[in-house]
Amino acid sequence: MLLKTSRLILRPWTEADAESLYEYAKNPSVGPAAGWPVHTSVENSREIIHDILSADETYAVTLKDNDSAIGSAGLLRGDKSNLKIADDEAEIGYWIGEPHWGRGYIPEAVRALMRHAFKDLRLSTLWCGYFDENEKSKRVSEKCDFTFHHTEHDKEWPLIGAVKTQHVTRITREEFGALTHPAAENLRRNLLRFSDAARAEAIALPLNVAASDAEKAAWVRRITSALEEEFSPEDIRTVMMGCHCGDLCRLDEMKKWLCGLYNESASLADFVERVNAHGVEWTLENNAIYTKFLWCECHMLREVATLDSSTWCHCTEGYTKALFEHVLGYAVESELLQTIKTGHDCCIVKIVPKREHPL
Repeated sequence: MLLKTSRLILRPWTEADAESLYEYAKNPSVGPAAGWPVHTSVENSREIIHDILSADETYAVTLKDNDSAIGSAGLLRGDKSNLKIADDEAEIGYWIGEPHWGRGYIPEAVRALMRHAFKDLRLSTLWCGYFDENEKSKRVSEKCDFTFHHTEHDKEWPLIGAVKTQHVTRITREEFGALTHPAAENLRRNLLRFSDAARAEAIALPLNVAASDAEKAAWVRRITSALEEEFSPEDIRTVMMGCHCGDLCRLDEMKKWLCGLYNESASLADFVERVNAHGVEWTLENNAIYTKFLWCECHMLREVATLDSSTWCHCTEGYTKALFEHVLGYAVESELLQTIKTGHDCCIVKIVPKREHPL
């Protein structure tokens, strides 16, 4: 079985993955933090694929444009878990190679696995454990809405010959089903600036965090229609610019990456040049940065071929504005010039820095 996200494919492990597995698993910063030992050779990795990773519901995490395994995510059901759990429950485990840390890949993979566990396998509860010192794993469980359940002290981990303190979190199918998608919550919050609570609730229809791409597409079309019937273009733009989905659209990851490039740059022109060295196509004209997106970045629109208007795409404008104000440290003006979903070959957002208005 394959599980797909906007950037990833989760697929079964094969012995052909041994070399890529060893490349990451030989790093002592990876395995021991997750409770398993450093791999000693490609052959050792091949044996582990055969004996362990080939189990049902254990997936290699790969990038969509590259089938090489960069990490793993899986479910340990019932008595296969390291925890004492029921047969209709599972422990979720995950890791990713160090070169890919900080890019949001594992939360993205875990959310896909959660949807599969609750929607397809109909499990009642998912559990997640992390060692006391493993802040990265803790952060993943928090991002994916697991809540603290208990702590296990002095727990022996024979594979790494250590005694550990493990914190255990969980989420039930009912809790997962009640989670509101960030897009719906942000929309409702922004609508309260222009309407009363009843009107905001009527427009910002519920959307579950586990909604399928088709369900999200239908939701976007309903919301777009309702907004265009109720509000002026200016108010719609203001509402939508605050609707970007934070973790789901990798805002923190992009902030960190662009801040690093900006801090190394001598000028805006140098900054744009450094960004473009990574395959991006930005331009700088008359102190305005024209950011070009060669594909639609919005995970809400994967099943949407075209839109009749750019109403929804002001979300991307707001995302871009928030990103640049964080990186530059002062206010910027933004303008959405064109979008892929309204028939253009790329999305372009114009950013005009306002150095005289520090944040």
